[in-house]
Amino acid sequence: MKLHAVGLTDIGNVRAENQDSFTVQTAPCSENGNSLLAVVADGVGGGKAGNVASKIAVETLKDIYLESAGDPHNVMRTAIETANSLILEKSSGDELCRGMATTCTALMVKGDTVIIGHVGDSRAYRIREGEIVRLTEDQTLPRRLFREGLITEEEIEKHPQGHVLTNAVGSKKMIEVDITSSEMMERDTFVLCSDGLYKYLNDEEIKGIVSDAGIEASPEKFVASAKERGGDDNITVVVVHASGDRFDKTIEILSTYEEPVQIKRSRVGWKMALGLILIVGIIAFVVGRQL
Repeated sequence: MKLHAVGLTDIGNVRAENQDSFTVQTAPCSENGNSLLAVVADGVGGGKAGNVASKIAVETLKDIYLESAGDPHNVMRTAIETANSLILEKSSGDELCRGMATTCTALMVKGDTVIIGHVGDSRAYRIREGEIVRLTEDQTLPRRLFREGLITEEEIEKHPQGHVLTNAVGSKKMIEVDITSSEMMERDTFVLCSDGLYKYLNDEEIKGIVSDAGIEASPEKFVASAKERGGDDNITVVVVHASGDRFDKTIEILSTYEEPVQIKRSRVGWKMALGLILIVGIIAFVVGRQL
């Protein structure tokens, strides 16, 4: 099938910086069909260095997706768990990043299979034949209380600790990564978003904007709608749509508008340091032989 993808992130009306990150990536098409990755990450709670945490998560998933083969379910889990380790490492070694964490909701397409990887309370939706279905479950305190039978489903939305996370990438050594998969069908549309969007738009409104605005224009409409209703958080959304013949392997990134965050990537530093060590060692060896 032909895939179309578009993404947008916005700082919103209130926050001083954008701590959301996203990416849309493709890999060379295999004989099994399309290959695409979309990720949305939201630095937790506006806390210290949340922008760094979300960027590490997005960049790690992108790198592992592009470099890894094999079972996509394992690739997804490995990528998110690796991001968790890298964020913890950065947090422990940099006082300015101490305590940072992020949500992470990712969609990977391999042929006709869609794999969702999820940690936190960003969301993934699927719109199929006029019906919208939430593909992820918020990993929040009210949702856990509901599962334990302590509150009703109606009380979840009104709970005063509605956005207290029980799980986040970079929050602890062992995190719970939800992995699900399903078959992608022609005309399926997938929406990934941070809570800065869905706190203002319910599921039916999300479906309606995709239907009314179309795939390419819907991210801008989503952001505008959330900002009109308050926009007190960063807003990020990625829309992926499948169309055409199932044997069409075309992937079209219609547009992506990112607000880049500059971070130092430690693994590059380590590579440079290792190179210098090797050079110094070689020079010392040559000088020693000459003496």
